[in-house]
Amino acid sequence: TLRTAIMGLGFFQDEINMIGQSYKNLEKGDSRVITKITETPLFPVFIIGSGPSIEALLPFIEENQDKAIIISCGTSVDILLEHGITPDFWAIAERDYDILLQAQETDEFYGTKDIHFAGSTTIFPGVYERFKDAIFFFRPGLSSTPLFAKSWDQIVSMPDPLAANAGLSVAIHLGFREIYFMGVDTGSKYQSHGHANNTW
Repeated sequence: TLRTAIMGLGFFQDEINMIGQSYKNLEKGDSRVITKITETPLFPVFIIGSGPSIEALLPFIEENQDKAIIISCGTSVDILLEHGITPDFWAIAERDYDILLQAQETDEFYGTKDIHFAGSTTIFPGVYERFKDAIFFFRPGLSSTPLFAKSWDQIVSMPDPLAANAGLSVAIHLGFREIYFMGVDTGSKYQSHGHANNTW
């Protein structure tokens, strides 16, 4: 019981932080929150991860970038921008301070003002301001969700544990049904790292 209680303190602090960060991201009252769309768009969506396989897929993505909506997940945004591919959305669910550092650095190197932010309300404050505009979503099972969500359709399904899950959840919530996964690897050819080269 003591061990569970000590571990629970970490979860409790995490929930407190997510409530606080959700409040800061929503406090202006003008934040857009996702709504479930039932009508299927007439074009596909690319869910882009930063797994090693993305390196070989970059020419295909570049050639077809005008034929699909591109959702860059997590650290894949850097490798896409480096190769002249501007995603339509950047999806993220993690609340860590490091995400703010990544967004700042990516903006400074490549510019992010043409990319829409699609992320959890629990994101570290200041992240979404680096992007063209923001669409927030609520994560199920968090304390911040029943406190701030106004309706069930603002809650996406299973946006964890990886950024690619967040991207997929957003795509499904927006009605996409023709979905292509690129760089969403379940393993790595490198022993030293699991991400493609030149990602954040």
